[in-house]
Amino acid sequence: MIFYKSKRCLCMGFNSIAEFYSLLFDEKARLSREGPLLLEILKQYKQPAQVLDLACGSGVHSRFFAEQEASVIGVDVSPDMLRYAKRQKQSANIRYIVGDIVKLPLIGYWDVILCLGNSLCLLPNRNLLSDFFAQIKNLLSPRGTFILQILNYEHSDMKEMQTKYVQKEINGKKVTVIKTLIPDKDVIFLAIHYFAQVQGKYETSNESNILLKLSSSELVNYADEVGLSVLSVYGDFQKSTFNPTMNKDVIIIFFKK
Repeated sequence: MIFYKSKRCLCMGFNSIAEFYSLLFDEKARLSREGPLLLEILKQYKQPAQVLDLACGSGVHSRFFAEQEASVIGVDVSPDMLRYAKRQKQSANIRYIVGDIVKLPLIGYWDVILCLGNSLCLLPNRNLLSDFFAQIKNLLSPRGTFILQILNYEHSDMKEMQTKYVQKEINGKKVTVIKTLIPDKDVIFLAIHYFAQVQGKYETSNESNILLKLSSSELVNYADEVGLSVLSVYGDFQKSTFNPTMNKDVIIIFFKK
């Protein structure tokens, strides 16, 4: 049985660009890379496994786990993101709720909890990390697994400004999405802009956030303090050994002590 509690949001999210956020990545290519490891972890549990997808955004991973017959709760702070997720392929195995990853409106136990796509770095400050990991421990089932992915801010690419743009036609709109990352001392400034051309006229919208430069060692220490142990630290979803100078991502697999 799962109960929902009222809460006040502490974590920042995306709203106005929800419809176009998924243009920044290729869903099929992403699941092709990430799916085998996620499936390997899921198969450790009797189905339907209980899966909690934190900062689920457009629901890519929620849908993936639901297709494997898992029972999924997708949580995101952005109502617009969840509305977009609900318009995608429907599944009776998924329930989406508005919630903050620091102060989840949930009571229950989950076999697999995931927080992917660098979402944890959207926390407004490091003081919330202890509460976040304590909450994860309390929500994990006795044999549960927590999968965390962030960008590797020690990589040389993260020391310089980066810009990515995508153009595509959606529902008669010619859409351009531009994502910019600007490094500072302890944070990264993130800006996302979209421009949509409709019948010769342009619509624009913007989102901006500040990302904490979290490190794998820092996260492992916070987790250890609340009683979570590290099973593996990978540099990608193909399970290569993490190398701070080589890998652009960090994937950490935790379990209860």
